[in-house]
Amino acid sequence: MTPTEPDPPAARRRAMWPLTGLALCAVAVVVGAVLWNRPSLAVAGVAGAAAPVLAILMRRHWKVWLTALGVLGFAGCALGLLYALFWGHDDNAPAKVSVPYRAHATVDGDTLRITEEVTVDNQAVTSVTLTPGGTVRLDGWVLDHTLDTTPVYARSRTLPLRGTSPVSSAVEVPIALGWLTVNGTSSAGMVPRTGSTFEVSAPKGALSAVVPHPQQVADGRNRTEVATVALDSDSDAVTATVLVPVLRNPAGHALDSLFAWGPLAWCAGAAFALLSLVLVKRLTDTGDAALGRLFRRGRPQQPPSPETPGPTAPSASPDPHGSIARSPLADPQGPITPSQRSAPPASTRSARSEPPPGPGRRRRKPKGGR
Repeated sequence: MTPTEPDPPAARRRAMWPLTGLALCAVAVVVGAVLWNRPSLAVAGVAGAAAPVLAILMRRHWKVWLTALGVLGFAGCALGLLYALFWGHDDNAPAKVSVPYRAHATVDGDTLRITEEVTVDNQAVTSVTLTPGGTVRLDGWVLDHTLDTTPVYARSRTLPLRGTSPVSSAVEVPIALGWLTVNGTSSAGMVPRTGSTFEVSAPKGALSAVVPHPQQVADGRNRTEVATVALDSDSDAVTATVLVPVLRNPAGHALDSLFAWGPLAWCAGAAFALLSLVLVKRLTDTGDAALGRLFRRGRPQQPPSPETPGPTAPSASPDPHGSIARSPLADPQGPITPSQRSAPPASTRSARSEPPPGPGRRRRKPKGGR
């Protein structure tokens, strides 16, 4: 592999972020087409869009990924539009009639005991048969009592609390009131009328969250609290989250808020944190560079200061004999004269002038010696 060719593992690592993000975006589009009213769509969309945006900021094939994001966004909008036009409503859906509804739920250990009441007044009967009066029958309900000649029907049910985290359990109560049949021929589905209420009673500090958000939370009898939720014809369920007994305090509520996020939301939060770091770094670098250019332009230009020439050694010049004479500054003994250049060294002269001692000859003693 030549130095100019990219490393295949490195290229795969660079493509990991955008491909993962596009896959999550595709999943978000599918989830939006099936469960368009679920909060998971928003979380999946945010988590999926964070990875391609991060790759774009890192300048890794930004044109390709930007084009892919545009195509994917167009496909998501087209699916949403088709769903709203063709699958968002059903012309053959049965008629609905609103009735006054009231429910009271009590947390009893690991179960939720619910008591419900509906009032079938003349307005509800007339909405079904267009004429007042007639024989009324409600599936799954029993006549409990009458209120000013108006029948009130009741029913009871029990739902288990299911653990959603180590610190809490939750239960979802569907608001399914069933069918209202008049004179045995005309039927309509019942829905809560505006002004209906759903009350949840639990020990003090046990309720961590109630969805939809309660309009009030009041103290009840025997150290209990009661959360009241307002309902209308669009209400389809009420969800209550109950803390374990040892965490029914402010610290337990804070701990449950951390666990309530879930892994998908934590991944989205981590992606946003990483994206924020990249954005802050790029903005900081860009701001520093812009300020630096601005200060350099606003600063007056100063002329360069003249340099003081120092002592320089004279250049070497060739002598008439073909050799280069050294500078007096370079040689502390001064220039070399022609006689010194042609004369041999002193050690050589002394060695040549004094012959070596041979056999029969004595070495000359120095003066003053023995």
